[in-house]
Amino acid sequence: MDHHQQRKSFKYSQSFKMMGLIFAGISLMQLLACNVNDPTKTQARNRKISSQLIQLDSIEMNALFYGDTTILKELLVEDFTLVDEHGKMLNKPDLLAKFSKGMVIDTNTTIFVENSETKVYQDGKSAIQTGIKVQETKDRYGLIIFRSRFTNSYIKEQSQWYVTASQLTRIK
Repeated sequence: MDHHQQRKSFKYSQSFKMMGLIFAGISLMQLLACNVNDPTKTQARNRKISSQLIQLDSIEMNALFYGDTTILKELLVEDFTLVDEHGKMLNKPDLLAKFSKGMVIDTNTTIFVENSETKVYQDGKSAIQTGIKVQETKDRYGLIIFRSRFTNSYIKEQSQWYVTASQLTRIK
């Protein structure tokens, strides 16, 4: 490469470096303009996501209680797994088969579920929800109350959250 070609190559190289710096500067300005690190916006976003996931958990629980497999098929990813409070692992087909008739045995059965100490940890398109679930079932035999610690994991695809895994541990 002669001296003239080296200088020309050097000029192009410097131009690309300068363009890279300009693009980096513009990107930084955009990030600062969006206030990505604004704690108020971050907290508001986290509250919104937490609310969405709590609502999704409620929809999932109702679908389980009443055997709504159509909703369950939509909410659960194909390789979904559940580890129940007895340590039994169920995949999506197992869960759909087990709960196809629901948990409500007759019209005199009432089920109340309350989540407490719920926390949501979100990073990009994935989230984990933890908390304590209290289930009260009242039927013709009486009232049964049990508490369990739960962990649900979610993935977001095309603006929709889906359940990837759930785990329950009974608390005595």
